[in-house]
Amino acid sequence: MNICFTGELARQLEEKDSLVSQLTRGKQSFIQQVEDLKRQLEEEVKAKNALAHAVQSARHDCDLLREQFEEEQEAKAELQRGMSKANSEVAQWRTKYETDAIQRTEELEEAK
Repeated sequence: MNICFTGELARQLEEKDSLVSQLTRGKQSFIQQVEDLKRQLEEEVKAKNALAHAVQSARHDCDLLREQFEEEQEAKAELQRGMSKANSEVAQWRTKYETDAIQRTEELEEAK
């Protein structure tokens, strides 16, 4: 019976060793999966941070461009006002010179 009992214990030990081996392989597989997920998470966090930085940079660029556009619009309006004033002055001078020219022409004709 002692031999039988020892054989039974050996068989149970072998089963337990097999079970421990299976559990160890399963544990290693889960550890590998966890490590893979951690790596994937790190990559996604880096990508998210890079994207957030790119968005922030694009918003800043947009703000700068909007500001520059507004300044250009103001400069354009100022130039248009100046051009309008200059055109008005040109028209006044043209009228004055035309009036003076007609008057002198009449004076010259009267002098003949």
